[in-house]
Amino acid sequence: MIAICRRYPSADVAAFIPYLVVTFAPALAKDRTAAAVVGALVERLGVTDPAKAGDAIRAHYEDNPPNQALVEEFERYFREHLKNASPDVVAGKLADVIGATTSKQPLQSGARPPGTIPANPFARFHRK
Repeated sequence: MIAICRRYPSADVAAFIPYLVVTFAPALAKDRTAAAVVGALVERLGVTDPAKAGDAIRAHYEDNPPNQALVEEFERYFREHLKNASPDVVAGKLADVIGATTSKQPLQSGARPPGTIPANPFARFHRK
């Protein structure tokens, strides 16, 4: 993923990160880092009413779409590398891209979601 970012101008990557949170992983906006990224965009847009932030962001990206090649390469990368991963794993990878974290919810059913790895001292010995 880092290699993708190195192929594009810093301004394109900086414009893409809030787009990534808002478009691909809105649940990440609960994270402080992700909220700060989106908040900085809202601040740059001059929005003072939080209720109007979503509409302002959508209007901004309609008028100023992110670099389409970057968006397509990002989508292709995640489709290829995470095609069999659970939604939680995908959210975690997206969080890693922007330096955010995802909440660690205990398993309700006791069954491990597909694509996850058991986390215990013997995890490396488990079969996938």
